[in-house]
Amino acid sequence: MKNKRQEEIIRIVSERAIGTHEELMEELKARGFKVTQATVSRDIKALRIVKTPSENGSVYSLPQRRAVSDNPVFNKSVKSVRRALHTVVIRTQPGMAGGIGAAADSEWGNMMLGTIAGDDTVLVIAESEDAARLLSEKISDYFDCGGK
Repeated sequence: MKNKRQEEIIRIVSERAIGTHEELMEELKARGFKVTQATVSRDIKALRIVKTPSENGSVYSLPQRRAVSDNPVFNKSVKSVRRALHTVVIRTQPGMAGGIGAAADSEWGNMMLGTIAGDDTVLVIAESEDAARLLSEKISDYFDCGGK
């Protein structure tokens, strides 16, 4: 339920100008989610949503995509991201899976059950198919490598 709610928050913030927790709570409730202010606060923090200036005051915005590292070799080390059911498989350049797995744990650890890294492959285990889809998208965007 948490992952679906967070996916919906991402959709809402992407589609509409939301300026307060209350507005976000109302929108979530209109879409069938039962939430409290504390839950919305935790989700905003977990998703790293920030307030940014707009024409009509400040609104919630998704964080800017950023590279994991200033090292271009590390940033280009992910070759592909694919998902199957509740797992995500990250293919990397040889020898880079451990570092990419550690970066995934650090960046999205709250969205996954765990990772297992070999030499050139990282297996990410998510709680659900929806969570795996969201993780796959986030990882693909993060490393700018495309994915399914």
